[in-house]
Amino acid sequence: MSVIAVVIIFAWQARTANVETFDGNWELVDATQLSKTTVKPTIAVEDSRVTGSTGCNNFSFDIKRHQGSTVEIANFSMTRILCAEAEGLELYLVTQFQKTQLIEKKDTLLCFLSGTRNVLLAWSRAPTSDAQTTSRVRCDSTGR
Repeated sequence: MSVIAVVIIFAWQARTANVETFDGNWELVDATQLSKTTVKPTIAVEDSRVTGSTGCNNFSFDIKRHQGSTVEIANFSMTRILCAEAEGLELYLVTQFQKTQLIEKKDTLLCFLSGTRNVLLAWSRAPTSDAQTTSRVRCDSTGR
């Protein structure tokens, strides 16, 4: 019986060993609409579940992995509190989540990318009380 348990654990580890983890707390640092608001969207990733805040409303979704490195944002839900300050940003975030087909870590960033690898959203590790600010890194290789 213990041999079966060892085989199952080994098979599970082998299946998950090649899957990059994005676990942790992140804050939005690069998005077209970000400069138009004072709110700071954040996400918390645990396994394939994401919860977050637009700075006003809360949202959650699942990251479903497909063949290769493609992903799908599924089971999206969001609270609906009227927040004039975050309204444009919230619509922008939802649209970008819907377009996301790839999620990659690049240096200190978590990058949500389109199928053609255009950067949709860039997230940085949320600072902790003892964290120091690091230099700005970009998701794209050109530094734009």
